[in-house]
Amino acid sequence: MKRFNKFTEDVDKVAALKAKQRATVDKFKSSKTPVQQTPERKVHSGDVATQNMIDKKRAVAKAAARKSEIRAEIQKEKQDK
Repeated sequence: MKRFNKFTEDVDKVAALKAKQRATVDKFKSSKTPVQQTPERKVHSGDVATQNMIDKKRAVAKAAARKSEIRAEIQKEKQDK
């Protein structure tokens, strides 16, 4: 008898859970505005690493350009003297 009572309680719990899930799904489907689960996109670590590499290459190129400008100015000053 004890097993049967436990079985019926478990069946009732499962039925209640399924009903709750169905109600939630029905509520979601009936809502006119879509519910957004994640408000902001999480940035993938690969995206961050790629962006860091791109930024580093740009910084190196900018530094090299500035260095060549300085060298050109120095050469110009030497030629003027």
